[in-house]
Amino acid sequence: MVALSLPSRGLTGVLSPAIGNLSFLRTLDLSSNGLSGGIPASIGNLRRLQTLNLSDNALSGELPANLSSCTGLTVMAIRLNRLQGRVPSELGDKLASLRVLDLRNNNLTGTIPVSIANLSSLSYLSLAFNQIQGNIPDLDGILGLKGLDLAYNSLSGALPSSIYNLSSLQMFQIQGNMFHGGIPADFGSRFPGMRILDFSRNQFTGPIPASFSNLTNLQFILLSSNRLTGYVPPTLGRLQALQGLYLYNNRLQADDEAGWEFIASLSNCSQLQQLTLDSNAGLTGQVPSEIGNLPTTLQVLLLDDTGISGRIPSSIGNLAGLQVLNLDNTSITGVIPESIGNKLRRRKKSPFLPPITDEQYERVSYHALANGTNGFDEVNLLGKGSFGAVYKCTFQDEGTIVAVKVFNLEQVGSTRSFVAECEALRRVRHRCLMKIITCCSSINHQVLLFAFMIVLIQLKSKKLRQRKQSPFLPPMIEGQYDRISYHSLAIGTNGFAEANLLGKGSFGSVYKCTFQDEETIVAVKVFNLEQSGSTRSFVAECEALRRVRHHCLIKIITCCSSTNHQGQEFKALVLEYMRNEGSIGYVAPDVYRKEPTDDMFKGSMDLHKFSEDALTDRIWEIADMTMRPHIEANDSTTRSRIENCLVSIIALGISCSKKQPRERTPIKDAVTKMHAIRYSYKKLLNSNMEQQ
Repeated sequence: MVALSLPSRGLTGVLSPAIGNLSFLRTLDLSSNGLSGGIPASIGNLRRLQTLNLSDNALSGELPANLSSCTGLTVMAIRLNRLQGRVPSELGDKLASLRVLDLRNNNLTGTIPVSIANLSSLSYLSLAFNQIQGNIPDLDGILGLKGLDLAYNSLSGALPSSIYNLSSLQMFQIQGNMFHGGIPADFGSRFPGMRILDFSRNQFTGPIPASFSNLTNLQFILLSSNRLTGYVPPTLGRLQALQGLYLYNNRLQADDEAGWEFIASLSNCSQLQQLTLDSNAGLTGQVPSEIGNLPTTLQVLLLDDTGISGRIPSSIGNLAGLQVLNLDNTSITGVIPESIGNKLRRRKKSPFLPPITDEQYERVSYHALANGTNGFDEVNLLGKGSFGAVYKCTFQDEGTIVAVKVFNLEQVGSTRSFVAECEALRRVRHRCLMKIITCCSSINHQVLLFAFMIVLIQLKSKKLRQRKQSPFLPPMIEGQYDRISYHSLAIGTNGFAEANLLGKGSFGSVYKCTFQDEETIVAVKVFNLEQSGSTRSFVAECEALRRVRHHCLIKIITCCSSTNHQGQEFKALVLEYMRNEGSIGYVAPDVYRKEPTDDMFKGSMDLHKFSEDALTDRIWEIADMTMRPHIEANDSTTRSRIENCLVSIIALGISCSKKQPRERTPIKDAVTKMHAIRYSYKKLLNSNMEQQ
């Protein structure tokens, strides 16, 4: 056997070490299945192996170091798994023919091995979405590298000078790390073939190099969420292939005297579709009238959270293709021209920024909070989140203990989060949600003040002490329903047979159960009590399904808390079985429905109809625009094929979400179609990587 290729076949279980006996194997492709367990070290015995693709499974453990013994490997793709540990340094010692190394979306730790630089044939390297730390080593031994993707790790330091010798790079993605320092002034003369440049979400400082204008093949520039300063280079208009320019959340500057010249130059970028300049407070003054000369291909223009003022230029009405325009939190005035106003999917007033938010609560001073937290001392730090930190605060005069959430206003979105939390916690009352007491909005901080966790405020409460043993197991929870025995459930599911399995989740499995005496069909969720958190999930679902009634939530019939035939603890929920022409009859209690709030959704227009109308020519009106830079970076043929996959997915989603259950695609057919779409997409990706 020279090839074992079984992608997207629904395979489960573990890989047998016996696979290492297939000594003539050249291709091993088991991607897009449900394989688990470790990667057998015996694969290292396959000395003739050229392609190893185990991507998109649930493989765990460490990456075997002896894979380096497969000296003929050209492709090693093990992305989208659960691998842990370090990237073996041995990989760089012997794999001289390796062209593709794709280990993204795992749980790899440690540092990037220095030996990676020995992979002289490498054209694509991706270690993205892992937990790798340290610096980027010298990679000047891989001069043919075309794609480098190290996004969303914990890498830090300045970029090594040797990286600027990789003149073949076409895709350079290091977003979501902690790199710092300036971008070299001659950056644009180093990478003549660059198409995608993503340095966003780092700590880069200094100006945007004017030499970027030499990167004539550049399609996407993503420099957002850094600390870049100065003017945007006015020479960017030379980038004829530019489709997206993302500069939001920096410290860029412009005023009525200088700095806005780049707007006029971008009129030469005939393919420009997205321009995001939001969250740059240094962009001030009147928006130049030349903004109306931007190409009509422009779909997204974001200028919110900047210092712009004056009137909206009437020339903006020339942007016939504009779909999203955001001018929130600026001093600009005037009216959106009718020529584009009716087409915009824009926020007239930001729903996240109601003007009276700060006035809905009794105020507390910054001084009082600073005193209560001892100057926001680290000792009082309770935790950190995306938009700020939470501190323990003691008001000395009252002896009251509270929790104070301080928002980091340099983080994009924090102001909106402040208001959103105010609104949500003001409107909602629930035992799992803390009560908002007041807020503080001053020149230094915006904070939310929450009631501190009950155990700190009411530690001496008799009621609390009674519940202290198990706050997640109220003693009456299992007495709220008529009981059913384990024996009845075992008979109704034929011993919880695989044939009756409807689905699996994080905390257990759901079975179809038929009570013979009543000919009643129900869904039974059996909790895996060895899984941490499953008991809490059992109680939480009991509570949620008992208290809530909604057409997207099923009804809880009863529960079972007993012992099984082996004397082990057994917990299960018995739920209404939803007949849907073969679809799974169980919906988890965290499923909910949101209604669109945009003005365009009126009358008969809903998300379902909007999506139907957009197929297939206006697919990007409903797809997530963040995908577009990566799709547009391909050639026209590949781009068209990927978009066809996207159209197929959305069409399937529309079919599965029709209002009448009888009109929906049965789940078995939907799964089959999804596998077929994914197989086509994966095949396309693999073909692309091999061409690179």
